[in-house]
Amino acid sequence: MNDNKFNISNIDLNKNKIIEKYTFETTILFQLKGITNIYSDGNNYNMSKGNIMIINRNRSFILENISEVGNILMMITINNSYFISIYDEFTSATFELFPDEEKTGKSRSINELRVELARLLMYYSNPSSTTNISMNISINKIMLYLISYFNKERDIKNTYVKNQKIIDILKYMDKNYDKKISIDGLAQKYYMSSSTLSKLFKEETGELFSKYLNDLRSTKSLKDLLYSSLSIEEIALKNGFGNGRTYRRGFKEVFGCTPSQYRKQNNGDTKDFISDSKSDELEKNKDIFEILYSYINSPVENIKQEYIVENNKKLIIDSSINRGQINPKKIIHVGSLDLLLDCENFDELEMIKEDIGINYIGISSIYTSYPDSYLEYEVDDYYVFSKFGKFDSIVETLIQNSIGIFYQISISDIINKKNNYYWQMLNFFKNYKNIYGKLFFNNIRINCIFDFDNIEKSYSIFKMIYKQGKLIDNGLEIGASIPLKYPNYSFSSEKEREIYIKKVVPFCDFLSYSSDPNRIYKYNKNEITNMDFFNEFVYKEIINIKNIVQQWNSNIPIVLSEWNTLTGEKQSINGTFFRAAIILQEVLKLDLLIEAYGFWLNAGIYMNYKFDKENKFNGLELFHNYKGKKPVYNVLLLASRLKGNVRFLGKECMLLQEGDNYQLLLWNPNYFNPNLSEQIRFLESKTVLYNIEIPDIKGNYYQVKRFDFSRNSGAIYYLFQNFKSRYPLDLEARKYLSTMSTPKISIFDVSIQDGFNYSFILDTNAIVLLEFKAIYK
Repeated sequence: MNDNKFNISNIDLNKNKIIEKYTFETTILFQLKGITNIYSDGNNYNMSKGNIMIINRNRSFILENISEVGNILMMITINNSYFISIYDEFTSATFELFPDEEKTGKSRSINELRVELARLLMYYSNPSSTTNISMNISINKIMLYLISYFNKERDIKNTYVKNQKIIDILKYMDKNYDKKISIDGLAQKYYMSSSTLSKLFKEETGELFSKYLNDLRSTKSLKDLLYSSLSIEEIALKNGFGNGRTYRRGFKEVFGCTPSQYRKQNNGDTKDFISDSKSDELEKNKDIFEILYSYINSPVENIKQEYIVENNKKLIIDSSINRGQINPKKIIHVGSLDLLLDCENFDELEMIKEDIGINYIGISSIYTSYPDSYLEYEVDDYYVFSKFGKFDSIVETLIQNSIGIFYQISISDIINKKNNYYWQMLNFFKNYKNIYGKLFFNNIRINCIFDFDNIEKSYSIFKMIYKQGKLIDNGLEIGASIPLKYPNYSFSSEKEREIYIKKVVPFCDFLSYSSDPNRIYKYNKNEITNMDFFNEFVYKEIINIKNIVQQWNSNIPIVLSEWNTLTGEKQSINGTFFRAAIILQEVLKLDLLIEAYGFWLNAGIYMNYKFDKENKFNGLELFHNYKGKKPVYNVLLLASRLKGNVRFLGKECMLLQEGDNYQLLLWNPNYFNPNLSEQIRFLESKTVLYNIEIPDIKGNYYQVKRFDFSRNSGAIYYLFQNFKSRYPLDLEARKYLSTMSTPKISIFDVSIQDGFNYSFILDTNAIVLLEFKAIYK
């Protein structure tokens, strides 16, 4: 067996000298000085100072020095046997990094690899008693970077194969390559003729069935060839070949040599690394030390991924659709109107208005509790001074900014005479009609919340509200909540169904619905064990509700007055369960289904109105305390930036076009039990490397603005975790949290000619937005 872990060599390239090489192992070329032209796999690449290129095993390549100054090109080859002992999937892995990939979204990853290569070469050039240990640590980190960042996706589901039967066949072959497989047997298994399968296989994969199977088996055999003492005959039979002769012939077609020759190439002495005699030149060149030192000490963006990115996805984004956006109206719930008299609450509302936009404020009362002045007006009949006078400035601001009021009235509260909020509302409306006339009612809605258990009584109260509301102003819009809920979405009796459909719905200007998977999970967690059930739960539930309403022969608009995604039952878990992508996913898909949706202004108001000892779920609040922006704020902020027509909408990405400008939105949605969000390794396992290809983007120069929003970039809870104190924060620290709880912005230029290719590493439930602004030279 070969125990050489890696080899370092300095390629001696005199000017115009051409060297042809063949490598049996994964090879990294690192240009330290000068310029080298590399010809590999039919393409030419220019390597200048600092460039890195990966050559995969069993490849030939040609090197040519084209620089006017000295040329130093370092070559690091990693032993196949060692690589496979570290990474079990090495035999089917292909790594990809070319010199021109600095601007394809990989600059951060390339910079990390460059730093570690420089560190390896520095250890190599300055031997000491700890050189072997240091170099072993360094080469392992380099291998980790190759696997995490530069591992070209080979997964069947992400290739260009689109036919589902061929995908199933490829998966079957990958799993059963060591067994007897024939075109006839597969054709029979998948209900096709042999000729049809043969033709379809070639069309989908670009290869003949026999060649694909031979390549697969030969590649799979590498592990046994390099990392076992089995004979060639034994390896052949173990990997599905009929005999050693067939194996030798097939292996040579793939790798250009026999299995024995390949195994011999990987035999050697027992050193951790080997080098050639030309390494002395590197040691003597002081300029090189300065170059290596500058790389080692160059600023690398703070990326905390010292783990393998286990999931790779390739997304090809075409321009298959062309439709406008339908952005639902936004309701910001503040509970009670008098809470906007609080300066901080009002300032937060102003921020939302400027950054995101508001259509309605949602309230369920005018006063949280009646002040003495209100009672005084009631007793003494003061007509000169309005009992609602303190709200004049708020109402004036709402009217000037075309912001309406979405007033939610609980019918059960009226039935049980729990409070006087209803009469308070009527008096409030009458007061401001006297001041503003019909102008006040241009954007006012009353949402009657029906009692699920008493539809008949709810109807009688609805009639009263409808009649009295329309008497105040006929332009007042009145709606009702849909009294259906999971799992049956049905009325308790046919009589109640008839009352609601025939006597309520026809008089409504809109219908409202509330959707919260947390309550369903809490009371059904023993039955619902698969968390995929909650993936896009709100979207799927609203589709169901909309279908039911259409069965009533009604196309009345639906308002999603309150909603939520799955979250935790403890405040700490509510913080660690970063859910930006799953909120965004719902927001983007709901736009064609609903007229408006609601969010809560801040955590304090939400807790006062919705939070109780039984249900400790977070809602969709836009602010934490002290104006710290919660993830939903930044999700809506990014969504509000989207302009133009939708050209592509997939499960994880969206492409928009406005004239010559484009926007690409990408998200990594993950639904799992929120309790797992406290397990860092679990969260890391959900990270995905996305390779994006947009073939239809117009050729042009673009300035690209990139927004990153993730756990470690803008999430307020994780920012707060950086403060290691149990005591209240001062004003300076609170302002810092407010300022930093926003997506990170970076800007770069790119020239696009034949489509756009880019790579992203997205943490769990992270979001990235790229905005392409065309530049005309």
